[in-house]
Amino acid sequence: MLDGTKKNCLHAISYPSSPVNEQTSLPVIPQPEENRTFFDKLRDAVIRQSHSIPLEVADFLVQWSWFLFGIDPKKVGYGKGPITWYRKRTMPPKRQIRIHLLGAGDTIPRFAELTAWAINRGSSLCSATVRGDLSEADVIWIYDQDPIHPDLLDKLKRKISPFVRCGAAVINEPGTYNAYHKASAFPRLERAGVSVPRFRFTQQDIGKCLVVYKSIGKQGKRKWLDYFDGERPGCKAFEYIHCLNNDGLFRRYRAHYLAGMVRGSEVMLSDSWHVCNRRAVGIEYDFVPTDYEKEQITRIAKVLSLDYFAVDYLRPPKTGGAVFTDINVFPTVQSPRSRVHARGDWGLWHTFDARARLGIKEPDGGPVWLEFDRAMEALVENAHSQSNVKQRKAR
Repeated sequence: MLDGTKKNCLHAISYPSSPVNEQTSLPVIPQPEENRTFFDKLRDAVIRQSHSIPLEVADFLVQWSWFLFGIDPKKVGYGKGPITWYRKRTMPPKRQIRIHLLGAGDTIPRFAELTAWAINRGSSLCSATVRGDLSEADVIWIYDQDPIHPDLLDKLKRKISPFVRCGAAVINEPGTYNAYHKASAFPRLERAGVSVPRFRFTQQDIGKCLVVYKSIGKQGKRKWLDYFDGERPGCKAFEYIHCLNNDGLFRRYRAHYLAGMVRGSEVMLSDSWHVCNRRAVGIEYDFVPTDYEKEQITRIAKVLSLDYFAVDYLRPPKTGGAVFTDINVFPTVQSPRSRVHARGDWGLWHTFDARARLGIKEPDGGPVWLEFDRAMEALVENAHSQSNVKQRKAR
């Protein structure tokens, strides 16, 4: 199990840099010999044979046999097993706002079922489904890995059009879903006053300006730090932002935007310039975006016509302010298993629940699911208003 913090980070959890090799041990619960049952012996045999096993295997075992290991079911998150199935069967009836998570293809998108489970568990106003009837949806949430192929976006648009005309709200409409991946995205953001890295270079920059080369039209791919040597096929260059702090760590800030709600999510710490989960040495959950950062994030949403996204940004120690480097309409919302196990939980958990599970009070605003409900309520009301206006004009 993992514990403690690194570099004296407030509310930080340290965890291995290679999630593939993460392992954990199931708890051993001593029992007097005379009280040992068949299940006690079976449990101990499993522990002896698998004293150190991959986290996903441990989560599977706990989902099916939590009672053997003395684990509180409340600490077990989403998974394929009886605890999750029971919760689905006993879920409250459909609530006031019904959300449908809609993928672009025939398969269920990654994170969709976890997101629906988290909404159903945390929200008091909304219910969510992945394979539901669109005619019953108050909110249609386009939910799939970006960028989506244009043909699939056209298909999605035709599929949801009848329900949009009847007043259903849409999160990230097909027409703007890939906005971040267009060549015009950063020029538009720059013209609107959003603080973004420099992306225009001249011959004078060759061999002198340190840049990050990023793959075009892909999410989560490799990045290269190098001196500018001209355009590279399939890549876009951005000026490198120096953000090494006095403690020897780099920090990447992430916030979520949802229908007007701006919420600080996490600060990832790394001893590498490329701050990401694979290279992270710790994480902080208690940061609050400044008013300037909130205004910038809201401006990003307006420029790109997006209703939901995660945005990554840096706070350069020397110059101050914030520089926004990446936008993702389909961010990873599953808390890494290492963090989940480090705080004493099991299974899959949505990142929105991280603070509550750690016992950290929301530093800005009320409980996250209350803020979520308010955002959904405003989104639905706005969609109904627009639908009524269109109907009056059509008469």
